[in-house]
Amino acid sequence: GLMMPSTGSIVLCPFTDDAIYKEQTDKIAFWETKDFYGVDLSAVMEQAALEYFAQPIVGYIPPASLISHNRTIHTIDFSAVTTEELQNFDINFVFKIDRTAIMHGLAGWFD
Repeated sequence: GLMMPSTGSIVLCPFTDDAIYKEQTDKIAFWETKDFYGVDLSAVMEQAALEYFAQPIVGYIPPASLISHNRTIHTIDFSAVTTEELQNFDINFVFKIDRTAIMHGLAGWFD
């Protein structure tokens, strides 16, 4: 059969978003609780922070949040790629940041 579209691209770009960062830190704040029904949760707060910030966030990233005009684009040719190649691949990237901002993460989308 014929695969349509025949290629697909993964695009990466650094972004800043104080609202998303605050949302994640608000979730972590729960784990600072010293008396949650008699249980001190603060012992696992550092691990909770690592867990929350390691998770992908699926949602809309406003273009104004992107802090680089450079985009890394990884194109996949579906007519030539193997299943094994789709299961594990590397994307090398270098970005020139265009403005002063805190980089909160990498935005990724399909094109």
